[in-house]
Amino acid sequence: VIVGGGIIGVTAALFLARRNIPVTLLEKGRIAAEQSSRNWGWIRQQGRDADELPIVIEAQRLWRQLAEECGEDIGLTQTGVTYLARTDKEMADFAKFLKIAEA
Repeated sequence: VIVGGGIIGVTAALFLARRNIPVTLLEKGRIAAEQSSRNWGWIRQQGRDADELPIVIEAQRLWRQLAEECGEDIGLTQTGVTYLARTDKEMADFAKFLKIAEA
C-alpha cells in the first residue's frame, strides 16, 4: 500500500507494478493535485555534490524513458541554467564544481 498519489507515490506504484508486485495507491483527493502539482521539478546536475550526480543522471534517464512510454507530453523540458557569481568566493565555488563536472 502506498499512501499519497503525488509524483513519488505514483512513480513507486508504477515501478512495483512493472515488477508484477501487487500495489494499492491511496490518495485523499486527486492524483498529483497537491504539492506535486506545484513544484518546479528541477532535476539539475549543476552545482551538485559529486555523490549526488549518479542519482541525478539516473533520474534524468528515467524521466526521458517515462516521457517516451507515456506517448504524450508529460511536461518534461530540459534546458540549461545560468548562475552568476557576485563574489570571488562564489566564483571559486563555481570553478570547484567545474572539476567535478569534467570528471
